Amino acid sequence: MLLQPRENTALVWNEQAVSYRELLSRIEGYGQQLLVEANENIVIFSENRLEWVYAFYAGLKHGCTMVPVDFMGSVDDVAYILGDCCPAIVFCSQDTQAVMRQAIDKAGVNPVVLILDEMADQATPVEPVPITMPPADKILLLIYTSGTTGSPKGVMLSSENLLANMESVSEEVAIFTPDQRVLVLLPLHHIFPLLGSMVAPLYTGGTCVFTPSMASEDILTTLQDHRITLILGVPRFYSLIHKSILDKIKARLVTRLVFSLAGLIQSPSFSRLLFGKVHQRFGGHVRYMVSGGAKLDETVWQDFVTLGFEILEGYGMTEAAPMIAFTRPGQARIGSP
Repeated sequence: MLLQPRENTALVWNEQAVSYRELLSRIEGYGQQLLVEANENIVIFSENRLEWVYAFYAGLKHGCTMVPVDFMGSVDDVAYILGDCCPAIVFCSQDTQAVMRQAIDKAGVNPVVLILDEMADQATPVEPVPITMPPADKILLLIYTSGTTGSPKGVMLSSENLLANMESVSEEVAIFTPDQRVLVLLPLHHIFPLLGSMVAPLYTGGTCVFTPSMASEDILTTLQDHRITLILGVPRFYSLIHKSILDKIKARLVTRLVFSLAGLIQSPSFSRLLFGKVHQRFGGHVRYMVSGGAKLDETVWQDFVTLGFEILEGYGMTEAAPMIAFTRPGQARIGSP
């Protein structure tokens, strides 16, 4: 099953918690509004939000190919993608619809435009129905990535592509488990956060906790209030956190000496005890910090290990959906998967 009813919470946004049964019910309600044939392309052009998830799975359940697009994209960029994939439906939000409508005019396409903010009121409550895993060769995603040259290119990812990734991090290496509470921080139009902070956690029965924004105050509040156990971020994110922590440590002789001692001992449990206040800033429950998208600076990695955190780093690309290699829990070697 790609998604099935469970007893625990599926999604969290601030104080709003959505159970798996409610999630599946909302997906069914959104699906009622998709008046197109299966195998059509459906674009999602929106910031991270609960409705993004409902629309995504509604499209998959309907047998369509989902095309997540950067919600900060320009009219020209969005128009290029629309002209290339010719979607039957476009999901957008109130905040993104102006750019989308201009892009539609520029591209000369004629999709049905559905506003996420309005869809919840139009959906009829229905009984939750599990979502089965589509056939192996079914194209589920079209991810546009410019790479290093030329115009954006649509990368076709199949059901088998996604399943291979999900099984590798939930069965072969149990990173994603039903008790994981994953921070949804990065924009979901990238395959790394889409799979790592939404599809894989929901596949395994975990909980996806959205931060309302990228502001540091919102991130820290979300970490502290919702017992986050797994963070997915890019190297820049971890570097900023690292600088903030290390600046405070270096400001006092005692903390500098303690940090040096922890670096020599290299005991995670001892470090968590020494730096309990640092861990509490992250909510006190973080098991893994996952880094991807670029190489993590080795000093940043080593310093987080010294503080008692476990860093998992992956190497991949969009075409691999996205993982090629990654460090295993308890076996990480800095600089090498």
